[in-house]
Amino acid sequence: MSVAEQLDPVYTAACQFGMRGLRLFPTEFHGHKPLVSGWQQQATNDVTWIDRWFSGRNANLALCCGPQLNTWPGSLLMVDIDPINGGKETFNALKAEHGWDLANVPVHLTPSGERHLFYLVPDELCITGANILGPGIDLRGGRAGNVGCGYGMMPPSVRPSKVTGELVSYGVQPERGLLHLDPPMAPDWLLDLLRAYLNPPKTSAERHPSSQPFDGDNPWDWVRNNVSWPQMLEKHQWSSDGPYWARPGKTPREGTGGYLHDDGRFAIWTPTDIPNGVAELGHRNSDGSYSISLADFITAYEFDGDRTRFGREYRKMMPPPDTAGRVPAEAEAEPSADALEGGSWSTPVDMTDVLNGTLTQPLPTIMTRTDGVSLFYPGKINGVHGESGLGKGWVVLTAAVEQIKAGHKVIYLDLEDTLASISSRLQVLGLTRQQVVDGLTYLRPDDPTDPAEIARLLRLVSELQPSLVILDSLGEAFGLDSIDENSDAEVAPWLRRVPRAIADLGPCVVIVDHVTKSLDNPLYQKGSGRKRGAVGGAQYLVEVVHPLSKGRGGRLRLTCAKDRNGTHVRGGVSAEIAFAPSGEDMLTTILPPRGANDPILSVQDQADEQKERCALEMLRKGRSKKVPFTKTGICDDLDGFRAQTKRAAFDYLVEQGLLVEVGKGRFKVRPS
Repeated sequence: MSVAEQLDPVYTAACQFGMRGLRLFPTEFHGHKPLVSGWQQQATNDVTWIDRWFSGRNANLALCCGPQLNTWPGSLLMVDIDPINGGKETFNALKAEHGWDLANVPVHLTPSGERHLFYLVPDELCITGANILGPGIDLRGGRAGNVGCGYGMMPPSVRPSKVTGELVSYGVQPERGLLHLDPPMAPDWLLDLLRAYLNPPKTSAERHPSSQPFDGDNPWDWVRNNVSWPQMLEKHQWSSDGPYWARPGKTPREGTGGYLHDDGRFAIWTPTDIPNGVAELGHRNSDGSYSISLADFITAYEFDGDRTRFGREYRKMMPPPDTAGRVPAEAEAEPSADALEGGSWSTPVDMTDVLNGTLTQPLPTIMTRTDGVSLFYPGKINGVHGESGLGKGWVVLTAAVEQIKAGHKVIYLDLEDTLASISSRLQVLGLTRQQVVDGLTYLRPDDPTDPAEIARLLRLVSELQPSLVILDSLGEAFGLDSIDENSDAEVAPWLRRVPRAIADLGPCVVIVDHVTKSLDNPLYQKGSGRKRGAVGGAQYLVEVVHPLSKGRGGRLRLTCAKDRNGTHVRGGVSAEIAFAPSGEDMLTTILPPRGANDPILSVQDQADEQKERCALEMLRKGRSKKVPFTKTGICDDLDGFRAQTKRAAFDYLVEQGLLVEVGKGRFKVRPS
């Protein structure tokens, strides 16, 4: 063994795995971003390239799955069990149903405490994707011609644990890794699940849309019914070989760049060669490919990813709604959202309750602090906003847990996350699985709204009578309906038609939104002022006091941006939510603002408060910088804080892992 091999375990492992005929390539140190452009084609076991990539270089080691450079009788499929998204539970369920036996199966250990399993499968079944076998079980595969390649990290690469955030090495069960065992052929039950995934039952006419009369005003539905995938792909110079398509400028013989699924979505394997809008509008799969709907494909290719322009232009191509001579039956049968709001310009409102003294100012009842004061109002639109990745989701989920534990129903309209993630976080916050199933109604809209759809949603709210309805997030909802969030004329009607109509039925509606890009006034949400005007309850800015992680807990601050009914003061801290780790769960406490009952803060409390505010400002300043910065540089850029406070804030952010050293004495903000 050479001196280099003795000093560099990653280089040693690359040499050993390479001798097994595995296709390898480097990724960033302590990360998983490939360091080789076109890794799908460049991955190799060639010792010259392994020396060049790994000898004396800080890098992690990755395996390109699919066909390997050896005599194995099949393509290599990696099964990735993700405990954060329910993989352990799914594995146990599959084991109980199919007798999943891991004897003689190569097993690698992941930083999150779970496993990578390796099998051989026929080339056509060696697929890549998330949650293919169920929540939290992802597959990494690849087919001949480098189609649909996925990759997995190999030991002894080091990455942050998804559970604790600490740096942990990938490992191998004793004598059970790919260096010791050849992967077996996948069991029949697993092959059957892969075939079923690739060939789902064709029960919906939507999977084979054909041109037909259309009687609505929704351009997404019109495209689905009147435009075919082959027609649009060929228009933009894609060429086909069955369900496989070659990107513009290539032929199927030179390798395919996309696959047309029966469910009406197109998976694109080479997003770097296509419009940027595909990455923005499509769903990113674990192998780096993107799945995209037909309407969003058109939006990316013809409208630079602008859904608003797509909606406006395609409405011009559609026939008027009445040309078919009829109105959709469901829309005719259900009341519209506007009809449920009541009131008019000319009919006075009944004043009897004023005369009787029974008309009182509403009080908040949702998310109750330890002193008995609550934050959100029932029957009103409420909201939280803040920067991305800093805890807004945890705030609304804390409210959901409170209501479900009290025996109430909660509806979650989720346009950003997944059921696996939401249910997992609810359990971390203290709910049992049964409580999640009984108390949560989860909706995952992926189509624009129309009158019939809104009517069905309002009927569901009437039937369930939830105490809380969460909309996460407003920006994504606007995107589905081609709403320009800066246009008062478009924003106001949508807010009346959807969230206000829901609130009028009684529940507390909480909308998740973002702050303005400039951060000049973080109390204001991004976009039109009509958002702010629609809030009939309370709106809060969410900020980090202590960064939140599963192993350490954390603390969030809620500052009142608006309270129409006067319970909380605009600009004042209304509450802090403390998250304390308790085994696998986190205990949450909604606290009054520090000093609310004692106007005189201790010297230490004042110093901590200043440090926390300084740290938050430092994060904002750091995110705006294009290049790494020094401790002295970032401290000099901050005004309004003492030098000692700025140095303490910087050290605190480094300790929490929010500032990452990328060079000697130079730092950057860790991506959210």
